[in-house]
Amino acid sequence: MEAIRRNLLTTISSRANAIGLIVLLAASSLLSACVASYSAWQGNADNGGGDNVNNELPKAQLGVYPDNGPAPLQVQHDGTGSWDVDGTIASYDWDFDGDGTFDLIGGAALPAEYTYAASGEYTARLRVTDNDGGISTATALVTVTGSAASQQEPQAQVAASSALGEAPMAVSFDASASSDVDGTITRYDWDFDGDGTFDLLDGGPQPEAHQYHEPGHYRPTVRITDDDGLTNTATIDVIVSSGELPDPENLPEMQVATWQGNATAALSLTFDDGTPEHWTRGLALWQEYGFRVTLGIIARTFQQAPERLPQLQIAFNAGHELANHTSTHPDLTTLTEMDCCNELTTCQQLLLNNVQGLDRIYTVIYPYEEYNDTVIDRLTEMGYMFARSGAQSISDYAEINDAWDPPRMHLYSWANQRELPMWMWDSIIDAVVADGGWQIEQCHGIGDLDEPGVGWSPRPETEYRAHYDHIASYGDQLWVAPVGEVGRYILERNVAEFVVLDYTDTELTFILTDTLDNNIFDVPLTVIITLPTGWTAVSARQGVNELTVTTPESGLAQFDVAPGGGIVTLTTD
Repeated sequence: MEAIRRNLLTTISSRANAIGLIVLLAASSLLSACVASYSAWQGNADNGGGDNVNNELPKAQLGVYPDNGPAPLQVQHDGTGSWDVDGTIASYDWDFDGDGTFDLIGGAALPAEYTYAASGEYTARLRVTDNDGGISTATALVTVTGSAASQQEPQAQVAASSALGEAPMAVSFDASASSDVDGTITRYDWDFDGDGTFDLLDGGPQPEAHQYHEPGHYRPTVRITDDDGLTNTATIDVIVSSGELPDPENLPEMQVATWQGNATAALSLTFDDGTPEHWTRGLALWQEYGFRVTLGIIARTFQQAPERLPQLQIAFNAGHELANHTSTHPDLTTLTEMDCCNELTTCQQLLLNNVQGLDRIYTVIYPYEEYNDTVIDRLTEMGYMFARSGAQSISDYAEINDAWDPPRMHLYSWANQRELPMWMWDSIIDAVVADGGWQIEQCHGIGDLDEPGVGWSPRPETEYRAHYDHIASYGDQLWVAPVGEVGRYILERNVAEFVVLDYTDTELTFILTDTLDNNIFDVPLTVIITLPTGWTAVSARQGVNELTVTTPESGLAQFDVAPGGGIVTLTTD
């Protein structure tokens, strides 16, 4: 009986274990199915499935070309390889710099090129969403090295044994003080007469003395190359006279006018945003009055309407200045340093790539007139020389920039908003003429308030004409020129010096030097010379070019001279 009981218990236990195993397997299968179903909907850390539990997730694929290079690096991000097996991709979202914030929501699979302005490693990220709400992401690494210009290029220095003397004149040069912080200098090339052609290649830091046989103003240049293949140049002035230099005590009075044309004051007209009516109305209006203005260009407005790109060339050919007004018109002070650089670089590249003959942009116009020290530092590193800030409230005082030391990176300006009465608008012109400084007008739209497509706070063309009539009434007292031109004139004038080579009863020969790079500082300076007794009718030339001379009854000869442009000769008939 006991044996039978044990056999029965064993059978019951075995059956219970089997049933338990079956229940356990069933539960496990159910759990796996739930997990699989949940995973299809939820995805993982990089994916999401939307509301459709049967949705197959899209597949994100990201390519970057190039994926490395020196700053500023322009990179094309390519999401065209992304796909969705059971539907379509509805949205492409882009985080270019990998900071966790998507810079472009709902963009294209092949968005506009993004420029990385600073060195570093960036994890670009693409997020795609399909038509059922499923999400997938992909990343790619972009490596940006330091810019050659700011971090790696060598620094050139040159000295001369003599910078002034009589012909023939032997001058020894020394560039051994040049340096390269991240390597060595491997080559020294020499242009002794400054004509742009290097006369001695790989001549070492201390070449043999060069002989100057003809009188003239020379700008010898050394070009150094480092072991990375990067170059830099340095220039020095050498003046060779035909004989003993005249006694300065016996020379006529010579000066550079405060403003070009010996005007009393300077005025720059600036128009922001690059709106279409600047071309349809402004160009003809400014040409009629003989004004050249500064146009602040927003890159986005031309990228969204590429058919307008030829307008940039038209404005440049007409003598107007094209200024950087950023890519999308943000408040630069609210951006990261990287995004600030990208805003400026994108606009800069748009202008340089689409305007023939434009090889440098001198001026930035701050969006919303906002700036800080960080923004100014970035502009300075990028080579900008002037930046316009100012006031946009009609209650703000219209500050005038000093004629000799203006705040170059936050120049004062004043907005002529439509709420401003005409008499006040004109009074600003009266104030700058009385002050003798430099006023900058901040203008926007030309047209009616409710007219589609016209810029911010517009004024009718009739009011511009009335205002321009007031400006023109001052005649030669007011020099109207773009910001970059007026600013460079100030910098040239502040360091210009006369070197008189010869002075006789009938002829005055001199050089006007400013020690600046003539490729950048090429704005003619107005020279005023008190004529010696008996000099009535005079003529002037610089090199082979005849100069236009104004000889007022007061006995002053006035004419424009190109600094560093060669010997100037003033002759009485």
